[in-house]
Amino acid sequence: MRDAVKSGIPRRPTVPYRGRDLLNSPRFNKGTAFSDEERARYALRGLLPATPRTLEEKVELEF
Repeated sequence: MRDAVKSGIPRRPTVPYRGRDLLNSPRFNKGTAFSDEERARYALRGLLPATPRTLEEKVELEF
């Protein structure tokens, strides 16, 4: 892992939750900003609206 940090390769954060547990975690929940790949990886398909939104899009909707 240190070699990855030294080489500038970004590390994927470790997410200890899947499914509803992930959505109930304020620290890790991104709401509709989960990408299709993340939705599959973290067992979120069917738990969120079908269209992912970026965090920037979510901010625009709120303000």
